[in-house]
Amino acid sequence: MHSSKLNHHCYLLHHYLPLRDFLAGLTILAKFVLAIQLFGQSGFPWQAIIAVISIISILIGNLSALAQTNPKRMLAYSSVAQAGFLLIGVAVLGMEGLHFMLFYSTVFLLMNFLAFSVLHQYEESIEINSVTAFSGLGRLSFFPAFAILISMIALTGLPPTAGFTAKLLIFSSLWSTYQETQSTILLALFIIGLMNTVISLFFYLKIPYFLFMKESAQPAGTIKNSVARNLLHGILVVTLIYLFLQPGGLMGWINRITFVL
Repeated sequence: MHSSKLNHHCYLLHHYLPLRDFLAGLTILAKFVLAIQLFGQSGFPWQAIIAVISIISILIGNLSALAQTNPKRMLAYSSVAQAGFLLIGVAVLGMEGLHFMLFYSTVFLLMNFLAFSVLHQYEESIEINSVTAFSGLGRLSFFPAFAILISMIALTGLPPTAGFTAKLLIFSSLWSTYQETQSTILLALFIIGLMNTVISLFFYLKIPYFLFMKESAQPAGTIKNSVARNLLHGILVVTLIYLFLQPGGLMGWINRITFVL
C-alpha cells in the first residue's frame, strides 16, 4: 500500500513539475514583454510575434493530439495547445489579459493534475495503451470515471467547469483588444482559437465516450481505490465546478498582482 502511494506521488510529480516550471517561465515572459513593449508603445511587433507563436502552438498541439490513441500522448500534445491558449493572455499586451492568463494557468494546473491522477489510478489496475482500454470501465467503477469525465470536460472548455470560464475570459480579452487595435493577426488568433476549441472535443471526449458508451471486450479487474485518492479527486472536481460558479474569489486575488519588475 505504501509503495503504491509513493509511486502515485512520484508519477504526479513527474508530470506536475515540468508544467509548474513552464507556467513560471510564462509569467517571466509576460513581465519581460510588458517591460519592453511598454503596453503597446514599443516599435517592435511583440504582439504579432507572440500571436503567431500562440497560433502555431494551438495548431500543432491540437492536430497532434487528434491523431493520438494513447491517452498519455494525447494529454501531452494537448498541453502544447493549452500553452498556446495561455499565450493569448500575453499577446493582448494588457494587465487584464495577464490576469486572465493567471486564472487560466491555475485552472489548467487543477484539471491537468486531476486527469493524470485518475489516469494513473486506472494504470495501476489495467494496461492503458489506447483509449479503447477504457471501454466499459465507467460501469465498473463510477467515481474515477466521473472524475476523469469532469477533467476532460474542463480541458475542452465546457460548462459547468472552470475550464469554460478560463477560455471565456481569455477570448473576451482577445476580442476586446482586437476591437481596439483592428489587428488582423489577433482576429486570426481568435478564429483559430475558437475552431481548435471545437476540434479538441474530438480527442478530449474520447475517453468518456469509451468509459460510458462502449462495452468492454473482455472482463476487467477491480479498479484500485482508496479513500485518500477519492477525496483528492473529489476536492479537485468540486473546485473546478465551484470556480465555474464563483470565479470572483480567485480573480480577486489575481487582480492584486501588478507584474511590476
